Amino acid sequence: MILPSADAWPHEPRGSHVIASQDSSSQGAPDPKDARLRVLAVIAFVIVAALSVLVIREWAGLFSQGGSEPSCPACSSPDTLRDVWAAGPNFAVVVGSAGTILHYDGAFWSVQPSGTTRTLSGVWGTSPRNVIAVGSGQDLNGDWSGVILHFDGTSWSNMAPALPHPLRSVSGSGPNDVFAVGGRHNSEDPNAPFGLVMHYDGATWSVMGGVPTKCWLSDVWVSGPNDAFVVGYDLAGSGAGILHYDGQTWSSTTLGITALLRDTWGTGPNDVFAVGAFGTILHYDGAAWSTMSSGTDETLLSVWGSGPDDVFAHGSPGILLHYDGASWSAIATGTTCDLVGGCFLPPDSGLVVGMGGTVLRRDGNDWVRMVTGIGPDDR
Repeated sequence: MILPSADAWPHEPRGSHVIASQDSSSQGAPDPKDARLRVLAVIAFVIVAALSVLVIREWAGLFSQGGSEPSCPACSSPDTLRDVWAAGPNFAVVVGSAGTILHYDGAFWSVQPSGTTRTLSGVWGTSPRNVIAVGSGQDLNGDWSGVILHFDGTSWSNMAPALPHPLRSVSGSGPNDVFAVGGRHNSEDPNAPFGLVMHYDGATWSVMGGVPTKCWLSDVWVSGPNDAFVVGYDLAGSGAGILHYDGQTWSSTTLGITALLRDTWGTGPNDVFAVGAFGTILHYDGAAWSTMSSGTDETLLSVWGSGPDDVFAHGSPGILLHYDGASWSAIATGTTCDLVGGCFLPPDSGLVVGMGGTVLRRDGNDWVRMVTGIGPDDR
């Protein structure tokens, strides 16, 4: 969804509202042209505001670009799980809607109190005693804000004061080098900065400067202290946006692709994947980005893997693809629910989470649904 620039809509210049002419021949006779201009200005404002809300909802993952409506009752459940991170076979964390946090101990799932009702859309950590979750939500006035939570091995707590902008994803290279990305919401000014990148140095969170600002930022993946990739959607009109940080400065790459990019992951700085709407899969080899054939036009919401020849991409509706180092192929999942997040589960498994409280675990070449206690089929 591309927001038009302010100049694309009819409007009155600031400080120059039209008034009636002082010519006695025109007093008491309003100009029909002025009335039409005012009506057009009101219509333009309403359209811009509506488009802004739609882009925010799309970016926040409330529905999928290029996807389809849920086709099973379970998928319509409010228990949408959005991301998962694992430290090992006996420790995994899943986050989702309404502040949902689930913990896996290798045998059972349990619900952990998060202290928030906002949607948690990203989770990452360095150990079972250092996990960070980010998210966003709207207050009673309809204003968006972000949240950053930290798990110390015992409980979750707010890591930063309430943020005025939503956050979507978190990743880092270590406990003192963490990135969180999102967007700035200002429906009254389409030309205001949109992209938001925050950095944690081990002590405080701060907003990074020098970031190309016309992108809603969907995901971040960090391979090292001097190598971070961010994907999103360029609202300036050029489509998919990819940002890279080399430890000093940010640079942007525009590929002319109209699809919204939703997720990125890699095995190293010379092997990075990005996925998005309409079955889009991109690959970076350290020199340039290229398009890969996915065999689908459905929305892909997540990409992850265990190595360069064992990569998974999945999304809507229940689609799961595998890359063996040569080509992508489809895998049956047994669900039509959107599969929103996933991660490698050492030593040789994986987890995929999504709508309806769906949690799938890789078991050799098969994927089996796990009982978490929150899905409609689990109750």
